[in-house]
Amino acid sequence: MADKGLNDLFKDTLRDVYYAEKQVLKSLPKMERAANAEEVKQAFRTHLKQTEGQIERLEKVFGMIDLTRACSSRPSPRSPRPTTCSPRSRTPAPTRRRWRRPRVAADR
Repeated sequence: MADKGLNDLFKDTLRDVYYAEKQVLKSLPKMERAANAEEVKQAFRTHLKQTEGQIERLEKVFGMIDLTRACSSRPSPRSPRPTTCSPRSRTPAPTRRRWRRPRVAADR
């Protein structure tokens, strides 16, 4: 029973790391565009390549432990909305919506 618990914890942690890496991958180009110094821009480009490598390694691990994931590559820059990948299933996960505070009569 304890082995099953540790195994689930391991898989959940891998999924969390994968999701975090995908979020970093999504935000690095924005940070690069916002940077003023060329050295900082280069650092962001280098980090982007390293992050892509980390994602590839995580995907290999998912295959080794028979944990499926949704996407094998980055979404096309031409696509209107990037696909959010989920290592839990073979279908793309729904795009997360941001929470908005409900409007009250005083706000209008």
